[in-house]
This record gives sequence, C-alpha cells and structure tokens, in this order.
Amino acid sequence: IMVLNKLMKLNYHHAQNIWFRHYAWEVRLAKITPNPFVQREEGPPPDMKLYYHPHCLFEMFFKARANTKVIEGVDDIEGWDDVKDEDKEPILKFIDELNELRANKESGGGARRTPKKKADDTAAPEKFTKLCEVIASVSKYTDKSSAVKMFISRDDYDGDMLTLVRLLLPGVDQRVYNIKEKQIIKHFASIYDLSAEELLDSYKNGGDVSKTIRDAIENNKLSRVDRWLNKLTELTKDDEQINHLKFAAKRLSPIEVQYLLRLVMKDLRINAGVKHILDGLHASAYEAFQSCRDLAEIVER
Repeated sequence: IMVLNKLMKLNYHHAQNIWFRHYAWEVRLAKITPNPFVQREEGPPPDMKLYYHPHCLFEMFFKARANTKVIEGVDDIEGWDDVKDEDKEPILKFIDELNELRANKESGGGARRTPKKKADDTAAPEKFTKLCEVIASVSKYTDKSSAVKMFISRDDYDGDMLTLVRLLLPGVDQRVYNIKEKQIIKHFASIYDLSAEELLDSYKNGGDVSKTIRDAIENNKLSRVDRWLNKLTELTKDDEQINHLKFAAKRLSPIEVQYLLRLVMKDLRINAGVKHILDGLHASAYEAFQSCRDLAEIVER
C-alpha cells in the first residue's frame, strides 16, 4: 500500500550576507514496509513508512522484478484526492512510464529505462561479504554510509532491502541463535576434523571466533583439495567420478569449483610459468628445479 504525504522542507535563502529561513511543502511518497528493527515473538513485525521523492521511488520500481508490488494506478495511493493538480501530473507520468515498461518486459520487447549491466547477483552471499569488507576498511562514518548507498544504488541491484538491512545490523536483530563461541569451535572442529584445543587457543589469542574458523578452514581446505585430486586419480568409472565431483561441488563456492576443474585440466590460466612461481618461492628455486623435478625436495630445501 502506498501512502502519499507532503513533508515540510526547510530552505535557506541568502541575500546581502544574511541567511533567511523559510518553509516549503514538497510531495513525498511513503512506502509501507515491515520494520526491520523490531521483531515480535508472535506475528509479523510492525509496519514503518519509508519516504521517497516520487522520482526516487519510481526509479526503484523501474528496476524491480516482475513480481515486485509497484504502483499500477492512483488507486494504489492513499490520499491521492488531496494532492494538488500540479503535483499529480509528474506522478501520473511516472505511472504511465512504469506500466509501459512492465508491459514491454512481459511481451519480451521494448527497451529498458536503465541500461542493464552484466548479469550480477547482488543478493549473493559473496557480494554481502564484500560489502562488509568495504565497510570495515574505511574509517569515516560517511564513507561507510556511502558504501551502503553505492551497493543498493547499482542498476543491477535486485536484493531484498529488509534482508540486507537486517544482516548489516545483527545487533539490532532480535533473533536468538542459542550458540556461543566455545560451541562453535567444538562443532567446526568436528566438521573439519580439526583440533578443538588448537582452535580454542587461536581464538583466545585473536578474540574473533569467525576469523579463527575462517583461517582454519582455509588452511585445511587446500589439503582437502590435494587429497581430493589424489583420490580422483584412482577413479575411472563414470558413476565414481560423478559422486566424487558431487562431493566437491556441494562443499566449494562457484569460483573454487572453477579453479578445482582447472587443476584437473592442468591449466590454471593465470599466465604464470614455472619460473614465475618458483622465483616467488626463493631466488634459487628455479635453478634447483632445472636439475631436480621433485617439488617436495625443492620446497624442503
């Protein structure tokens, strides 16, 4: 349900080195949405109003998915009869443009209002983690706000706003997960066959259980990949290979699967040869490789 409101805007006018203050009324459209900051034990959260300039709200609708609820006519706007004619005109124009755009999309024709960029699932977990990394890397609060604004303002952003806000503010989210740091360490030690004592010591030194688990998984995952490749050399039947590939696919991210398959094909496509890699290991490593092709011996040296 869309609610139409007029908000008072405070303007400043400068004349002869004096600032004069006056008020002007501007049209705002309020979108009613569940309040992400309040969660009830029973029933949905209460509603809240998010106010937009008309053109800002419709720009969002122009980019929305086909199943997203939008303003299809003035009947969807509460308080429409109270709006002045000069304020109605641009909104009616936006409604017509939106209906035409969505009709063209359904028929498979017509041009998009906003040029579509390369397909990019901005709602994917890896995009969220990258956003968190960006926010953490900047110190000014204005830069942190800008990072969020840039993320949701992308032409191809199609994620759920409530979910994004709730995940970005876990301290405000009222859900209780019933698990503490030591339990997390114990469970992940069991999942990855790691030493719970070593994980606990690492956590006590660092103080961040998530970083402790991430480091342990990263170190463990490369060894698991190497063991997976060893096992693949023993499999020759289709059903065996399918099960082995399925085991990896269920545990790796898409980009990790990509590089795993490149390992199988023996081409990482990183434009780096033996000398490039071994020079990074040690200045004399490549020279040693010339006389001894045993990588284990070279690394041990």
